[in-house]
Amino acid sequence: MTATGGASQVALDWTAVSGAISYTVYWDNSTGVSSSSTAITSVSTDNYTHSSLDKGTTYYYKVAAVYSAGTGSLSSEVNATTTFSTSSVVTMDNLTIGSQTYTNAFKSSASCTVSTLTDKSGDYVSYATVFTYYDNKSLIMDQRLFNDSSCTNSYTATSVVTSGGALSNPLSTSSFADNITVVQLSNYLDNGTALPVFDNSSNAVDNGSMYGLIANRNHATYPLMMVGQIYPISDNEVHAAFGYWLSCRQNAYVPCTTPDNFTNIQDNAGSFLYLSKYNVMK
Repeated sequence: MTATGGASQVALDWTAVSGAISYTVYWDNSTGVSSSSTAITSVSTDNYTHSSLDKGTTYYYKVAAVYSAGTGSLSSEVNATTTFSTSSVVTMDNLTIGSQTYTNAFKSSASCTVSTLTDKSGDYVSYATVFTYYDNKSLIMDQRLFNDSSCTNSYTATSVVTSGGALSNPLSTSSFADNITVVQLSNYLDNGTALPVFDNSSNAVDNGSMYGLIANRNHATYPLMMVGQIYPISDNEVHAAFGYWLSCRQNAYVPCTTPDNFTNIQDNAGSFLYLSKYNVMK
């Protein structure tokens, strides 16, 4: 008999026994399974998936063949530990940038941090910055939890029990921007000066390939701000600079009254704009 732990379940498999009309699986949360343990009866095949189990918990099993004359002897004991449910996919509302429409969140490729904590399955817990568009207007920034060192598989549960205690998932959440409008940008400052723009691979970004995310600021003098400048490379990847740009000019705070006022690149560094890579979580 073998046991393999999965997300809140254990898959059991054993060799079929000649003459058996069914099988009974005995299980417990501790070693020492016997015929007095909890029984799963009338299993008609030589495998069984024990589901709806606690995450990160070890379960112990034995199986016995059932004949017309009675139940046979129990097998050797096996055990397996359930894992936490994870997914590489994080969906969001449709966000159209240029010719691309994104339905999955953006994860920073450079922000993955492996903590010293482990979950109950023994996997190290990591976290990374994730941007999600929701309610067809707003952007939130999460520190989302993952169970691998590459921050590929995100925990689906809203809480993860670790060696350091329970952690909320996401670890932190902030409302980054509201009532977003997407506008196409020119690779020039408002004063007409050309601004070199480079993607995360240090390739120059063509003029007009950049887009700005313009959001409400709820401020009397500066009612709008640019919260992101994005280069939509493909449906799997965007390169972006997220931040807060208030003015319609590079060197003077001139209020922007409509999203279309933001037609040119904004750059806090003043010499060039370097974009960070974000993977689409699909």
